Amino acid sequence: VEIPFTDEQEDMLYREACELADVNPRQLTLQYKLHPDKIWQGAKHVKYDYQGILTHALKRSKKWWLNALRGLVWGWTLAVNPANDKFWCSEFC
Repeated sequence: VEIPFTDEQEDMLYREACELADVNPRQLTLQYKLHPDKIWQGAKHVKYDYQGILTHALKRSKKWWLNALRGLVWGWTLAVNPANDKFWCSEFC
């Protein structure tokens, strides 16, 4: 899906991504040109919520039997909650 946005919006999104990654936008541009395959993040970068993403496994359906099956297979995920200090990919986007 293509989402059109202005140069100003793109700049804002880049700055926000750098803030989440705890990197300086100006330094990152130069570093990325030198090492494009490296993942850049600072010591205080926002962590990815690997456990919290499991809460999507029990998404409700209109089919009762599918909900029952999900409850049997994925019921253990009810004990897993999203972290307050971490994010999912969709939240980053």
